[in-house]
Amino acid sequence: MDTTYKTNSAAYWENLPLDETDQDQLYAFALSEGKPCHLDKFVHPIVEAHCQRELERIVALQKEGLPYQPAESYSVGQDLRFAALGHRLGTIKSIRKGHNPRFGPFTVIAVELESPTELREFVSDFPAAHALNLPVAPEDKAPKVDTVIQLYGQYIREQVAEALLSNQEFVSYNGLWLLKDLLLEVHVGHLNIAEAMIDVAGAPIAPEELLAEMDFPEDADPSLQAFSLNYALTQDARFSNTGTDEKPLWHLVRLLQEGENT
Repeated sequence: MDTTYKTNSAAYWENLPLDETDQDQLYAFALSEGKPCHLDKFVHPIVEAHCQRELERIVALQKEGLPYQPAESYSVGQDLRFAALGHRLGTIKSIRKGHNPRFGPFTVIAVELESPTELREFVSDFPAAHALNLPVAPEDKAPKVDTVIQLYGQYIREQVAEALLSNQEFVSYNGLWLLKDLLLEVHVGHLNIAEAMIDVAGAPIAPEELLAEMDFPEDADPSLQAFSLNYALTQDARFSNTGTDEKPLWHLVRLLQEGENT
């Protein structure tokens, strides 16, 4: 029984193909946020979910047998878990009396261990202090989410980015991700307004200025409005961003072409 936290190793995160459960986690997080989010924000819930599942796995495994403690009394047929032996499981096969001039009487249990199978003896009813009488709760060794991200964030970001890219329910602009269903509607009227404004100005216009003339819901998050408009403009062949992804400036392709021809 392996109760080592796999999420404490680089190998776990370097080879982390996100499954359907992870995709559901990404969807639920994006839905709860309700606005565009940077990739890093998606990393946290994924790491948190994996760490929690690993903790639940360890706890479930440890319930398969009582933790062995030298001070306790046991009976034939009981299953024990030995923390000092990598949490191997074993079944008590026989019990005999033992004695030591220094510690006095105690009991010796013969245990058939698993993985691999072998018969070994251990003390029980042991009167002296022993480190194994103070078992460490599994939560104490569970990996912390922030620590995992600090150590293995590069690998996890790559896997999360790949998962988002392959998921047709998400759209991206300027390093931000949003559920496609959360996009505000940018209809043909909005696009025509943007075209007319740029045409009249004869110069590129920032999305904030374009948004001022559009009838998006007033209670819609500003970042959602900007994302929805910028994304829609990237999908329309009439428009070209002559600024940067961080600070877009939208121009008309035909005006740019006319300028090149003059």
